[in-house]
Amino acid sequence: MNVLDAEIGQNYGPYELKFEDKNINDYINCVTFPENKEIYNEYLPPFLVIALALSNLIEEIQLFNIGLEAVHSGQEVTWNREIYSNEIIYAKGKLSSKKSIKKSLFLVFLVEYTDKKDEIVGSSVSKIILNEK
Repeated sequence: MNVLDAEIGQNYGPYELKFEDKNINDYINCVTFPENKEIYNEYLPPFLVIALALSNLIEEIQLFNIGLEAVHSGQEVTWNREIYSNEIIYAKGKLSSKKSIKKSLFLVFLVEYTDKKDEIVGSSVSKIILNEK
């Protein structure tokens, strides 16, 4: 469903997140500080997990099909434990806020991350602003 037609409370996903070694290495080499690369030999950088989930969410809400400019204006994260590269994580999103101010639309998505046991491993809040071109 197009995000312009979505109502507060709309659910998205679940998305099954799998992590490929090449993508993990590319992400670590591009985004992390050199001094942090050693710690990510054991577990995944949290923002890699969030980036994968957000990519799926953006596709589902058809963000690039609606003809508006989009800005990812904020990201909050709470992580309960490390995530390992051989794990499968499920992300479930929800539109928690949708406010129109002048020619801008402010969206807030809550995303919950669970493992195969359905235990919560983390959550995030993504803020997106849409503007007319």
